[in-house]
Amino acid sequence: MADLPSLPALIDAPPPTLSVPALDLPASGRPGSTRTASAAVAIAGAPGPAPASGKAANGGARIASGAAYEACLALAGTDPAEAARAAEIWAAATPSGGDAALHCQALAEIALGRAAIGASMLEQLAATSHAPALARARVEDQAAGVWLGLGRGGHAYGAATMAIALAPGIGSFYLDRAIAAGLSGNDHGTIADLNHVLALDPGRMDALVLRGVAWQRLGDHARAVADWREAARRDADGPAGRQARLYLAGR
Repeated sequence: MADLPSLPALIDAPPPTLSVPALDLPASGRPGSTRTASAAVAIAGAPGPAPASGKAANGGARIASGAAYEACLALAGTDPAEAARAAEIWAAATPSGGDAALHCQALAEIALGRAAIGASMLEQLAATSHAPALARARVEDQAAGVWLGLGRGGHAYGAATMAIALAPGIGSFYLDRAIAAGLSGNDHGTIADLNHVLALDPGRMDALVLRGVAWQRLGDHARAVADWREAARRDADGPAGRQARLYLAGR
C-alpha cells in the first residue's frame, strides 16, 4: 500500500506517494469542547469563501478562497479533529460555508486517518460544486491520490477518470489514472494513459520509467529497456534516471 498524500500536497497538487506526517491530537479535541466552538465561531465569523477563482501555488484553480477557508485549512494541518468539527458547525450554521467547509472537513478526515471517508467527501464535493471545471477536477484528483494511497485502484481509477473528463489537458490526471490502472492489473490501460502524459509533457521522465515497468509486466522487454534507457539518458542525475538505472541493472 502506498503512503497517503500529506495535507499540503492535497491542497495544492496531490502526488500519490507523499506520506502523511504524524499528527498528535490534543486532549481538547473532544466533541463539544470549548475550543471546537471557539474555532467554529472564528471560522464562521471570518469573511466567507470567495468564488473558486483563486489560484493555488502551482497555478491551478482552487475550490474556494477567503479568510474563513484559509483558517479552516490551517486548523486542519495542526489539529484535524478540531477542524473537522469546526467545519461541520460552520457548514450548518452559515450558508456561506458551502464548498469551502466541505473541502476542509474532507481534508481533516483524511489527516485523522479516516481516508476513505475523506476521499468520498472529496468526490461528493467535485460532483455537487458549481466551481469552475478545473477546480472540481483538482478535487477529483485529490480523491484519486487518497484512493491510491489506500491501494484502492478501482476507486482511484474512477476519480481520475472524472478529473480527466472535467479537465482533459492535465497530464498529472492521466498519470494518476495510469497508476490506478496498474494497481488493478490493467497494464494496457497504464500504457495508454502514460502515452497521454508524455504527449502533453514529453519531459515527464517518471512517466517514461513507469511505462517501462508496464511493458516489462506485459513481457515486452525490448520496449521496457528502451524506455528505461531513454529516461536514464535524459534524466541522468535526477530521480527518474536513477530509478531507470536500477531497473536496467535488475532486468
